[in-house]
Amino acid sequence: MTMPATADRRRAVTLPLGDFSVQYEWRAAPLPPPHHWQYTIRIGVGGDSELVVVPDYPSASTPVWSERFTLAREHMEWLYRTMLERGLLSGGWHAAEIPVGGGAEWMTVHGGGIVVEIPAYVESGRAEAAAAMCGAVKALVPRELWQRMDGARQQYVSARAAELHRDPPPVVTQPASGGVSPRLRVLMGVIAVVAVFGTVMIGLAILLRLTR
Repeated sequence: MTMPATADRRRAVTLPLGDFSVQYEWRAAPLPPPHHWQYTIRIGVGGDSELVVVPDYPSASTPVWSERFTLAREHMEWLYRTMLERGLLSGGWHAAEIPVGGGAEWMTVHGGGIVVEIPAYVESGRAEAAAAMCGAVKALVPRELWQRMDGARQQYVSARAAELHRDPPPVVTQPASGGVSPRLRVLMGVIAVVAVFGTVMIGLAILLRLTR
C-alpha cells in the first residue's frame, strides 16, 4: 500500500488524533541462521517514529539497528483514518490457529482512549482488514530507511554465513594427564626388546661355558 502524497487532506484535517500511536512487529519464518530476521516499527504520538531491525535471531552478539523518522500530521491522519475504515475500533480481532513454519506480523494500536491488539494470524473474516492496516504502517517508513537497512542486512548475512561455514581448526591429540605419549611408548618397547635379547645372550654364554 502506498500512501497518497496529499493523504486525503480535505477529509482528514479535522480528525482528532489524541493518543493515537502504533507498535508493529514483523518476524520472518524460522530459518537457519543467519537468514532469519525481524523488525519493529514504532509510530509515536505526534509522528515521532522509529524503525528497529534485528538481522538474526536475538542474542547478546546480534546487532540491533535503529533509525528514527518523523511523520507529518497528514501522514498520521491518513494512517488513523485507514485503520478506522478497516474497523480498528469495532472489536473482534481474534487469532486463528497458528500455522507451522510461517512468518508473522502483529501490532498494538492506541487510539480513541483504548488499546487494540491486532494478533498474528487473524481469523479469516478479518484477515484482509488486518493485512491492510499492517501494510499502511509499513508504507509510512521512508524508502531510504528500508534501503539502508536492507543493505546492512545483506552485508551481515554474507559475513555471518562465511563465519558459520569456516573450517574448524585442526584437533591436536594430547595425552591425558598422567598418561604415556605414543613416542615414549615406542621407546619403552625398544628397551624391553633389548633387555630380553641381552638376557638371552647371557644365558647362552653361561650354557656354553658349562658344556665345555
